[in-house]
Amino acid sequence: MAGGGRDRYHRAVRPPFVPSRRRYASRLAHFVVTALVACSQGHGARRDPGTAPREDASEEAAPAGPVDTHLPRRHREFRRVFGPHRLTADLDLRLAPAGTGPSEALAISDHVELAWRPDALSLVHRNDHDRSHELRIVGKRVFTKLAFRPWYETPLETDAHEAWLDEALRFPHDALEAFGPALSVAAEDEHTFAIGRADPPSAEAPLVVEAAEGRFVAPEGGPIVFELDVSFRVPATSDADEMSGHLRVSSRIVPDARITIAAPDAALPYPEKTRLELDRRTLLEGLAPLAPP
Repeated sequence: MAGGGRDRYHRAVRPPFVPSRRRYASRLAHFVVTALVACSQGHGARRDPGTAPREDASEEAAPAGPVDTHLPRRHREFRRVFGPHRLTADLDLRLAPAGTGPSEALAISDHVELAWRPDALSLVHRNDHDRSHELRIVGKRVFTKLAFRPWYETPLETDAHEAWLDEALRFPHDALEAFGPALSVAAEDEHTFAIGRADPPSAEAPLVVEAAEGRFVAPEGGPIVFELDVSFRVPATSDADEMSGHLRVSSRIVPDARITIAAPDAALPYPEKTRLELDRRTLLEGLAPLAPP
């Protein structure tokens, strides 16, 4: 596809809340945390969280753990084994200068729902600081909707949506990577893992974890469950006050062979596609007969 067509398609299906096409709430939490770590430790070479491409972040070398072993980072790989499924993920982040009240805290809450089957998918994102959006792909048609707006339709021309499916799947990976060796993951049995505060704390840990509790359960055939609750602190430096925060992340993936995903009852043609067609008809008028729209 020509570059211009690809760009138009990205604008057609890319939700406006996403500053780059591969960023979800868990990535935002990860960027907030790592940015604070960079400030507290003076690591000027660390990546700017506002401009870091998701592709680089997802490919950074990291020790393979149970989450990577049981939950691939690519949705293509995951669905090949798991089949049709429903995924729900929630994130709640609170971050504030130490000793301040709730009114001073940065608060981010997000909810993601994904339903996938081979010929269709439905992706819903809702939060408390931006408008929600919905994306559906049914066959070769793409439908998008913002809160309080009508549905819009455009042809399926690229696989750009695969990036968002990857992000929805990687909530557990991003949450663990945000704290690095400050957390420990211990096997309780072949498919169940307990997550807690590393003891003794690692000198390489990016943050001071004061309390942590979580679990990762991945039995063969599902459901796959991830839960993490962390209270943490970023030490003060000469340039920044001490920060305290709390992060809660949960993700659940359930197999569902009976998923039903239908196109919206009514959808408008995507405005840019409509305008391009009108321009085409105007420019070609009189040069050749045109088929009716």
